[in-house]
Amino acid sequence: MLIIGEFLEMSATKSIKIGITSQSDKNLFGNGLTQNIWFLFRILKNSGYDVSLVAEQEESIGNHLITEQIKPLNVENLNNFDLIIECAYSLSATLDEKIKDSGIVRVGIQYGNRLIIDLESIIFDKNYGISAKSRIDEIWCSPHFKFSMQPIETFNKTEVKICPYVWSPDVLIHKLIRDKLDPFFKQTTNINNLSFFEPNLNVLKTCLVPLAISEDLYLRRPELINKIYAFNTFKLKNNKSFIQRVSQLKIQKEAKIFYEKRFSFIEMLNDNNTGVVISHHWMNGLNYLQLEAMYFGTPFVHNSEFFKDHGYYYPEWDSKEGSKQLELAIETHKDVFLKERGRDREKLWEFHPDNPKNIQGYVDLIENALAKHLRK
Repeated sequence: MLIIGEFLEMSATKSIKIGITSQSDKNLFGNGLTQNIWFLFRILKNSGYDVSLVAEQEESIGNHLITEQIKPLNVENLNNFDLIIECAYSLSATLDEKIKDSGIVRVGIQYGNRLIIDLESIIFDKNYGISAKSRIDEIWCSPHFKFSMQPIETFNKTEVKICPYVWSPDVLIHKLIRDKLDPFFKQTTNINNLSFFEPNLNVLKTCLVPLAISEDLYLRRPELINKIYAFNTFKLKNNKSFIQRVSQLKIQKEAKIFYEKRFSFIEMLNDNNTGVVISHHWMNGLNYLQLEAMYFGTPFVHNSEFFKDHGYYYPEWDSKEGSKQLELAIETHKDVFLKERGRDREKLWEFHPDNPKNIQGYVDLIENALAKHLRK
């Protein structure tokens, strides 16, 4: 293991050994975390570090995340690392105790909206697990969670820093090649089919505002809407509050809306079931769905402040403006999507793991953490 004197002498040679707690890609598109791990791994590799995907759980060890095999992390090999980044999970009690007296730097990375999740855990007595960590040196969080930095710092008794948000289409390309899919927007896309893919697991991303947007447009111009697919809503079919809310809608009374289970965004595009995506977030403005839609050229009606100049933006909860943007998307997107492709790809480069700005962002975080916390 590298000691502090060696680190200070080596400058940018980066013979630093990093372990990222990981899971396999068996459910690659089940949530964003698996892709988060891959992009983090990739950018640290790009930065020149000796980085491994690691796991304590037997079911993950030996499996792969994309092309990388997950290696074991245990008491015997823990000291092979200079830095452990807790990404897929936090260390077990056994390693937590072991790392206390080691020289290893321990970083937690926050890819979820932990503050809001903690609020829900407390108010609704949900078993999400509270985010406080023991013996953590630093926490890094995505830019869209900057609002939560101060409470997270206080609860965890450690410093919170912003890390670059990273995404690239290579995970999508991996699936497209493997499954022989063609989800790109084209003139033959059925643009009058609307879809929303919000998970409806908590208050961060739900279908309520997309429902209001669709209803408002249907009341004004019903000829523009063919079908509406509300994915991730099948589990709500017995929810009395949900049933009461949607029963008032004209799109419900006239059988325009279909409540579906979870389906892959890529596959729904490939099958031409999705023409326009309608999305809504609360305090969660960076989402892979937005980036994937931009990559495929899919019209995307959204309220993400990070992409105000891309797609079809409406502010905050303004479903009336969202309805206008949906109307604009349906009527004009086939005329402009080829022109917008270059501008969208330029925006996507802002988040790419090959972007030198993002690489330097992680180099600075790692080298500062090692210089500050690495113990002999």
